[in-house]
Amino acid sequence: MSLFHNINRYAIGFDHLMDHMVSLHKNDSLTGNDYPPYDIVKEGDNDYRIELAVAGFKKDELKINLKDNYLTIEGESNSKNSNGEYLHKNIARRSFIKSFSLADNVEVEDATFEDGVLAVSLKHNIPEEQRPKEIVIH
Repeated sequence: MSLFHNINRYAIGFDHLMDHMVSLHKNDSLTGNDYPPYDIVKEGDNDYRIELAVAGFKKDELKINLKDNYLTIEGESNSKNSNGEYLHKNIARRSFIKSFSLADNVEVEDATFEDGVLAVSLKHNIPEEQRPKEIVIH
């Protein structure tokens, strides 16, 4: 039984969407794909921001790609950041690939990198024909 089985009483035709969301969550949990940690922030009705904690990475070691409604963020650390012997090493600088499935009409506005946090700004541009409209009763 789907995690969202009760939603079918109110939302018609969204079964595949809910199953997709559940499978994305399961894949992240099963593969241990929780690195790097990230936040998703809703900044307004149609504005979002994904923030990834990428301490130890340099700007040129990060790549962002958008293809077929999938936003992919990759990090490939080339530097060792020290020539000395580590007495304690806990800052993860391992390579990663993090993917996010974006809805139709969601566009990447820009990306910034500051204080070890990569922020990707997104905007959901809803076309006029998809915006809510009042139906006149005759």
